[in-house]
Amino acid sequence: MLKKLSPFFQQFKKPSLQQSVFSFKSGTIPLRSPQSLEEALVFKKAFMIASKIHLAGLIVRLNQKTNRIVQAGPFRGMKLVSHPEQHSLRSEHHYGWDAHQLLGCLEEELHSSIEQAIQRAPEVVVNVGCGEGYYAIGLAKRLPHAEVYAFDSSKRARELCQQAAKENHVADRVHVKGACHEQEILKLASIGKRIFFLIDCEGDEIKLLTPRCVEALHHADVIVECHDFENPKITPTLLPLFMRSHRVEMIKEGARNPSDMPLLQDFSSFDRWLCMCEFRPRVMWWLVCWGR
Repeated sequence: MLKKLSPFFQQFKKPSLQQSVFSFKSGTIPLRSPQSLEEALVFKKAFMIASKIHLAGLIVRLNQKTNRIVQAGPFRGMKLVSHPEQHSLRSEHHYGWDAHQLLGCLEEELHSSIEQAIQRAPEVVVNVGCGEGYYAIGLAKRLPHAEVYAFDSSKRARELCQQAAKENHVADRVHVKGACHEQEILKLASIGKRIFFLIDCEGDEIKLLTPRCVEALHHADVIVECHDFENPKITPTLLPLFMRSHRVEMIKEGARNPSDMPLLQDFSSFDRWLCMCEFRPRVMWWLVCWGR
């Protein structure tokens, strides 16, 4: 990475450049925009890496302020597990989720839908793509009589989810399992209880939610995160399938106001925004499907 960036930064040594400047303690450095697509992509990658390194320090500050307790949102009061990989467990698009979780603003577009799902009192909760357990454990705490099934293909994610279940005293009702397939969905859908599915499987939702599965889930409430940047056919395929049997709402990724966050009042403007950035590659949509 540094070798690729070397030509880009060579420009800073050219005294003839008449560009706008940015002052560092070591001197004044002339800046220019990247001169090629490759140069732009490399610089973007370097900026993302630097931002995430800085964010790691901000998360340490938030840990000290919160003692790893979620401060707001539907899962306020939940204990987040500490782990060495907390800044790199997920893909680059999910980096920094610890900050959003601690602030209680992770995917806040879904907060009202999550509350509505809780009010409908499901007896079974299924979280596909549970990661370290934010939703699975949070829902187990909010629904003390529900059985929770948490699926994830990552062994480390499953270990952290189990640890979170123990630390939040819900381990007896949280069943952590590996990758979820069509047969697991069909089996759970057939148990005849009120059931809530929360599905976030990084583009595999179109493979998992086959027409057969969607038909079997006619009585279930389902929230699906649509990763259309992975496959643009996801929403156009799933939306008409669910509309046959469910009342469907489409939720669009919304704006954030980090200045409204009490915990961030002593953070700089850039740091406030960084703490709330979910690093999504494009505007996201969710399908919120209510069983009839």
